[in-house]
Amino acid sequence: MSSPRAEVERARSNERLAEFLTEGENIRLAARSHWIVLLRPFAITTAMSLMSGWLLLRGSLPLSSPLTGVLSLVAVGSWCYFVWAFLTYRHDLFVATERRVLKYEGLFAKSVPMMRVSKITDMHFTQTIPGEILGYGTIIIESAGQEQALREVRYLTHPLENYRRLCEVIFGQGPSSSRRRQRRLPF
Repeated sequence: MSSPRAEVERARSNERLAEFLTEGENIRLAARSHWIVLLRPFAITTAMSLMSGWLLLRGSLPLSSPLTGVLSLVAVGSWCYFVWAFLTYRHDLFVATERRVLKYEGLFAKSVPMMRVSKITDMHFTQTIPGEILGYGTIIIESAGQEQALREVRYLTHPLENYRRLCEVIFGQGPSSSRRRQRRLPF
């Protein structure tokens, strides 16, 4: 899991993402989903592979049997599914600039839901106990409009730091101004 600063630098050097940004728009936050999103695809892939392998080895099926071919396709297909999930995990980003927030999704068919920062009315940060232990959380973004293109960012890495950075983008305060507001206790 890379640091939030490293994710911002990686996003700034992403030429395909740059196509969706306007002139002068600066990426202030970039975050990928937590690796926990790969747990379900990995479990499915492992179960399908083990089941197919067990049925192939247990049974005395000839290699020319149609069932042998189907079981082999199931095992290979499940690993293709996991590779696709991994590539999607590595590619998709949640991005905030000083003008808007957006999700950059899709390997071939692009989907880029976005919301102007000025339209954001409320945010809600949630972190479950497993999220606290493993380091992920959810941010829900609310706007005055009925239908929102971008509402929930689930399994966000470094959730508290990314939430703070998103607040800085929305409320217009930089890290230096938040440091000045901190008071030192006399003891």
